[in-house]
Amino acid sequence: MKNPKLANRYANALFEMAKQEGKIEEVHHDIVLIKKVLKENDVLKKVIDSPHIPIHKKDKIFIALFDGKMSLIAEQFLLLIIKKRRVPDLYCILDEFVSVYNRHNHIKIAKVTVSDELNSDFRLKITAILESEFQSKIILKVKIDPNIIGGIIIKVDDILIDASISSKISRLKNEFSQNKYKVSY
Repeated sequence: MKNPKLANRYANALFEMAKQEGKIEEVHHDIVLIKKVLKENDVLKKVIDSPHIPIHKKDKIFIALFDGKMSLIAEQFLLLIIKKRRVPDLYCILDEFVSVYNRHNHIKIAKVTVSDELNSDFRLKITAILESEFQSKIILKVKIDPNIIGGIIIKVDDILIDASISSKISRLKNEFSQNKYKVSY
């Protein structure tokens, strides 16, 4: 993250503008679209990040890409970011906007790590339990990591629930290495 304070200010300003205009959902959709396009297109990312490409050309690139595909608020916001030479912070600003949107709508992201693919019933059960626990809508982001051997790791905000077999093995190794149970005669 290049400048989190700056990203927060721009994201909050965009959110407040969208709120005033009654277009929060529309602007959120546009921001998600921009993030998706930037994530999927490495060439575009390099062009946007390049200090050698003049601002007026970056303006034209964004207008050509997104003209008619997003709201006027999001389009003007993008052009403002380019004009103010804040393009290197664009990714942080977009991420921060999504965070502001999520807080406003009581949405939390749960990062779930498992050793194998989750079936839909288990996903629904985890989501229901977490929604009940956090009193928020939960969006699951599942990561498959065979190194955890089995079990599950769940991270929501600053709370980590580690019920993986690899962590249990690690704790057992640590206990055995300390050898608290020495026999004394």
